[in-house]
Amino acid sequence: MMIPFEPATYDSVQSRLTRRLGGGSMGVSFTFSKSINYADNSDSGPSWNGPSMYSRNKAQAGFNRPKNLQVYSCSPCRSAVIAAS
Repeated sequence: MMIPFEPATYDSVQSRLTRRLGGGSMGVSFTFSKSINYADNSDSGPSWNGPSMYSRNKAQAGFNRPKNLQVYSCSPCRSAVIAAS
């Protein structure tokens, strides 16, 4: 059994705005998030190895994507993402 080094945290706010137009709809969705951990899943391990210095390893995760914006359009015959970040 593997035990994690220290707990990771993830906080986010998600919102969506949808507008119906005729036979279809269009909308915007936005996510603001933050991922914090002590060490990413790699072979390198923590940068600060001393037990009294473990807290210095806490930083934004390597997979952190703080902002995500998507604009989309849907109709009965097709669906497409117009823009995504």
